[in-house]
Amino acid sequence: MNYGDILAAVTANVADLFYLDTGRIAVGKPAGLVLCRGASLVFSSKVQKMWIAVEKQDTDSRQGKLGDRYLQKKPMPEVYSR
Repeated sequence: MNYGDILAAVTANVADLFYLDTGRIAVGKPAGLVLCRGASLVFSSKVQKMWIAVEKQDTDSRQGKLGDRYLQKKPMPEVYSR
């Protein structure tokens, strides 16, 4: 399968299966867009920005904040240097 077929399999084809008026980018259609760093269908890609029905959505998560907090290289607290 090429990338377009894979993307359709998780967007437009699913919407068609459930008779939903979504899954495609077109004039007059409701839209939700996701901007990813890296390939959007790869597990390791990170969502940068997201819009649903023209409104920008918050993409911060507790998991992401904890990852950012604990993956930073910081000196160990003084209590660990005894």
